[in-house]
Amino acid sequence: MTTAITSTPALDRLRPQEQAGLLPALLDAHPELAETLEALALARIRDVDADEIAGDLEWRLHDLPLTELAARAGKQPGTYVHETDAANEIVAEALAPYEEDLWRAAALDLPDVARTILLGIVAGLHGCCDAPDGTVLAYAGPDTPAEHAAWLVQKGVEAGIELDPDEVESRCPDWILLPDGLRQT
Repeated sequence: MTTAITSTPALDRLRPQEQAGLLPALLDAHPELAETLEALALARIRDVDADEIAGDLEWRLHDLPLTELAARAGKQPGTYVHETDAANEIVAEALAPYEEDLWRAAALDLPDVARTILLGIVAGLHGCCDAPDGTVLAYAGPDTPAEHAAWLVQKGVEAGIELDPDEVESRCPDWILLPDGLRQT
């Protein structure tokens, strides 16, 4: 039986950071909820789909704003930043939340979840290999997606997260999964 949620106008108007700050207070007031909240958290972390991750990452990387590149590249206070370096930094920052999800799953000893996330990241990066000219990805360089994917696969192997070569081949036909990483054909 599902209980209807009552109207919460003040709660609905809190900023996400303010809402998040309520969770520790709720647990302090009701420690009996810890087990339920832990189960809900694990369910949310386990709810991953490689194709969704790949599509989301590919969209995010193709949609990186050139204004961000313009703000970071060129003459900066006391230095000069090459556009390739700035573009690579922007790409790495866009990848960071996906990597955080990957390492969080690994730290929680959820190997199937970590494997799914890694496969999604690799497939998403593969979808970014032919970046159109004039995009942040293009400024980062044609090998950037493959290099990030290879590095993540290598780190995954070191952390005990191993991908199925057939799954990689089906999503990334021109990439070969090797015992120590990933290579472009």
